[in-house]
Amino acid sequence: YVHDFLCIHPFPDGNGRMARLLTNLLLHRLGHDVGRYVSLERIVETSKATYYDSLAASDVGWAAGKHDHTAIVTVGVDRVGTIWEVDAWAATCSEDETVTQLITKHRRFKFILIAWEEVSFTNIYARYVMRMAAAENVYLPIKTVKAGTESKVLRVRSLSPLIENGIIRFRDRGNKELIEELTSFPKGRFDDLPDALAYAMGAITKATELPQVAPIRRIAPSLAQQTLRGYRR
Repeated sequence: YVHDFLCIHPFPDGNGRMARLLTNLLLHRLGHDVGRYVSLERIVETSKATYYDSLAASDVGWAAGKHDHTAIVTVGVDRVGTIWEVDAWAATCSEDETVTQLITKHRRFKFILIAWEEVSFTNIYARYVMRMAAAENVYLPIKTVKAGTESKVLRVRSLSPLIENGIIRFRDRGNKELIEELTSFPKGRFDDLPDALAYAMGAITKATELPQVAPIRRIAPSLAQQTLRGYRR
């Protein structure tokens, strides 16, 4: 809502101050009283460059309805270290839909770690999502991950040698959008799924416990095993 307000820019002056007042109001209504103890104005003032960079990046494609998607890419690691893309989903959606997707996927895949990109106030959003999921008796293992200093182009292109050498493998079916975004990067309409995959790779390299993909057995195949039958060898 606040982002839409800033993009519409309804007043000749004071839109930024009004947006931060609205942010405090929305946080208060969601049960976050951080505005009583921490000045958002001061946070913005001390991180003005990254604040405006984030706003500018969020504005791209907004008027045409082509701004960033929420993207969730699920990966697992087998016993020999191969990284399998298990699921990929992206959409422009509400907070409620994000929570629904995370809960559904966590129940299905039993996430060990959910890496959450940390920019601007997304750490507050992450805590809100965790609280909403907890209300459904689902506890999401979310950990915020800093964006780092490299550009998105460098971050996504770092996947190329891993894909070419078979370290990252993809399903034959069910991931058309991810493959299209990878092959058209950086000139495609969207690039959120490749970026989410890059963050997943970063989380795997730093994780103390790797997300495991179960080996295929001849009896009672699990959901993960059935999924792996669709992978390229």
